[in-house]
Amino acid sequence: MFYPFVLFHSVVGENCLKDFFKNNGNICPIMKHCDCKYSKANFLNQLIGNLPVMCIRQFEHNLNGSKCNFNGRLKDLQYHLDNDCPFNLTDCWFKPFGCNHVCHKRDLNGHLVSRIKFHFELVMKLFKSMKQDIQLYKMKIDDLNFEISALNEDLTYKIENLQKELLKSKEMLSEYQTKIKFLEENNSKLPQDYQRLTNKKITTDFDIFRSSSKLLKTIDGHTGFVLSIDYSTFDQLICSGSNDKTIRVWNVMTSKQIGLFKHCVMYKTIRFWDFKHNQQLQKFNEHTDAICGIELSPFNNGKYLCSGSFDKTVRLWDINISKSLYVFSGHTNTVCCVDFSPLQGNNNNNNNNNNNIGVIGGNGYKICSGSFDNTIRIWDIETTKQFNVFEGHKGRVHSVRYGLKNGGNVDTILSGSSDASVGLWDIRSGQQIQAFYGHKDYVHAVEYSPFVIKNDINVGGDSSVICSGSKDNMIRFWDIRSNKQ
Repeated sequence: MFYPFVLFHSVVGENCLKDFFKNNGNICPIMKHCDCKYSKANFLNQLIGNLPVMCIRQFEHNLNGSKCNFNGRLKDLQYHLDNDCPFNLTDCWFKPFGCNHVCHKRDLNGHLVSRIKFHFELVMKLFKSMKQDIQLYKMKIDDLNFEISALNEDLTYKIENLQKELLKSKEMLSEYQTKIKFLEENNSKLPQDYQRLTNKKITTDFDIFRSSSKLLKTIDGHTGFVLSIDYSTFDQLICSGSNDKTIRVWNVMTSKQIGLFKHCVMYKTIRFWDFKHNQQLQKFNEHTDAICGIELSPFNNGKYLCSGSFDKTVRLWDINISKSLYVFSGHTNTVCCVDFSPLQGNNNNNNNNNNNIGVIGGNGYKICSGSFDNTIRIWDIETTKQFNVFEGHKGRVHSVRYGLKNGGNVDTILSGSSDASVGLWDIRSGQQIQAFYGHKDYVHAVEYSPFVIKNDINVGGDSSVICSGSKDNMIRFWDIRSNKQ
């Protein structure tokens, strides 16, 4: 007997069938048996893929009179949903600029047109913010470049100084060895020599000064190292500038801070401050790089100001009109320090505020400047020309000061250098008169000392005693007459 048999075939999606097997222990969904076999029906896939369909989003949205006109094949439906369907939600093109609007693709053009002003304002706001950030980063980069340059120069000169010290040490060692040999050969004379030396008493003016020198006060408050100080000729006040980006005013008697100016960054500006009212009065910003040194004129009630800068120039300013009168160019490296020639003996009309710059030049006033190009230069204010140049230092010039000869005529210039020396120069001859050696590192500051030599005579600006401050943490006093410390 012939029994016909029935083959059971079902059409089902591949992913659906795999999920069913996974969730039901691999049991066939048609008949109860295991290890169901299935195969891909490519012919049916083609037939199904060609079935005509409508967009399924037509049934997911409240159409409000709108519709999707897609009438295509099933195999094209996914591409339509991802790319062409007008009901597909999309972000605004200006989302990176701050617009969070989300709409159907078909409504995007309308949104872009209606909100064009808003989008433009978003773009400009971001552009302005980016511009400010760029300026801030540029300033930080400039500051870092300046610090790197200073560190590199400092390291170079320090290596040179160490090499010089090593050479000196070798020379001193050789000298000591010679002396030791001599002493060994003449040891019989040592007791007598020792007795003679211990009984000898040497008294100098510097011994008296040193024995009476005491620290009077210490004023604390800055959080960084102090770069400069100055004092007022009234009210017993001291002003200090520091690496902590502040300027502070102190009462010497009470040691208390009475003024504070913040955000004073070493850059391209000169600022005048009213410390009583804690406000900025004037701002000069014509230099193109950081400013290293400034000095007020000793004449015309300090009407004029000179400044030296990393831009390799010296500028002369009229404070009353807040204007740069002239730029002196000639240095080939940073101008680190400046000084005005002192008030002339035959021009004591210090209250004359009507002098113009030509009259000042006619009175013989000049500016001297020290530079990292190892030179000192003198500039004639009237002719605005370089008057003289002094060459002799083996390192950068960090400090310059005019001196006076008896009678009131400008005669000498004092200088301190990174070659660890102090120089004394004759202005008329343009030659170095004396050089003082003893410091072991940069000489950052020099000054004529109001030192009492003998008989309580205050020599003041005509002093034969000078002092110097160095990176070796020492202040040294020198007698110009004897060329000794």
